[in-house]
Amino acid sequence: MSLLMAVKSKVLIIDHMGVLRLSRKKCVELSKYKNIELVLLAPRYWILNYRNIYLEQKQADEKYRIVTGKTVFPGNGWRGFYYTGLLGTLYKFKPDIIHILQEPWSFFTFQTIFFARILCPRSKIVFLTWENIYRDFTYDSPLTGLYALIDRYAYRNSDCATPTTREAAQVLQRKGFSKRIKVIPWGTDPQLFKRTEVDELRGKLGLTDSLVIGYVGRLVQEKGILTLIEAASKLHGNYKILLVGSGPLKEIIIARAKSLEIDDCLVFVETVSQRQLPQYYNCMDILVLPSCTTALWKEQLGRVLIEAMACEIPGVGSDSGEIPQVIGEAGLIFPEGQSEELRKRLVSLIEKPGLRKDLGRRGRQRVLSKYTWQKYAQETHSLYQELIETAS
Repeated sequence: MSLLMAVKSKVLIIDHMGVLRLSRKKCVELSKYKNIELVLLAPRYWILNYRNIYLEQKQADEKYRIVTGKTVFPGNGWRGFYYTGLLGTLYKFKPDIIHILQEPWSFFTFQTIFFARILCPRSKIVFLTWENIYRDFTYDSPLTGLYALIDRYAYRNSDCATPTTREAAQVLQRKGFSKRIKVIPWGTDPQLFKRTEVDELRGKLGLTDSLVIGYVGRLVQEKGILTLIEAASKLHGNYKILLVGSGPLKEIIIARAKSLEIDDCLVFVETVSQRQLPQYYNCMDILVLPSCTTALWKEQLGRVLIEAMACEIPGVGSDSGEIPQVIGEAGLIFPEGQSEELRKRLVSLIEKPGLRKDLGRRGRQRVLSKYTWQKYAQETHSLYQELIETAS
């Protein structure tokens, strides 16, 4: 190990999802590197899936410091910003690296870079991006001109970007970002998301003796849930559709299922904590993510697929965005919006329990090799070392 690597580097991570203990697992893994002094800045609370989520209590394995701040527009990753917490942390901590887990055009990113250049001008600044649609500095907002200015400001005044996918990296390059880019895939906790017996919960939900087709996520148009309802209406046999999540499309889903005479197959669960989610995945025999690309959005990752795969639940996904890359050889893909093609994939899995088991095993192995927080921390730590060494 070089002398530079032996010296502790001060790293500040700014993450609005840090309110969730599970999301902080990446910090747990990063803090295991002895040459990093890690501080996380997170909101006191954040609005997630239409609910107020307050900072979850720190646990014994979290060997880093958490600073909380008050935010304006909690729940909005673009317009939100800190009005307490940020300036004091920058001034007192003087980080060597600031890793902003926000899009470059967000107010969070702008205020962090602006004040960092005043209070700790030698800090290396890194931002994250999920954006996988090229829109030439146009954004779905009346503030599009302001976002474009912030985006360009972030490009000029940062040192590196960590897109979560190769598509996002390509969009970044196309928009003119010419500095260091390192693709670092997102992670999950395979010790939490794993195969377990949930007979009691299945019975409570009325799923006993039924094949369960599941969906987890927001109930919104672009997630393609109506495609799933159409496909399921043409299936035969005893099955249930377990929908875990909430959103404005719920009543439309119910109405469409009634018109297709399968409303008695629907089971809704609206409020589930992150720690309860593995139990609901394990109630499923198949997970479906039928996302549909729009002019302004396509699936950026498909986190629920990763979590289900970790639980050895086979996944069926549309070909929207990153879904095919996430599933790989561990699941089935269908053309987005095509319910008949989805039906065929479902029939294949329903009629072949052995295939379901094989894909479940492959999915778990794929997650362990590509999508854990340990893997995320390895890649991120390597990047931090590169940045520190080039600064010397």
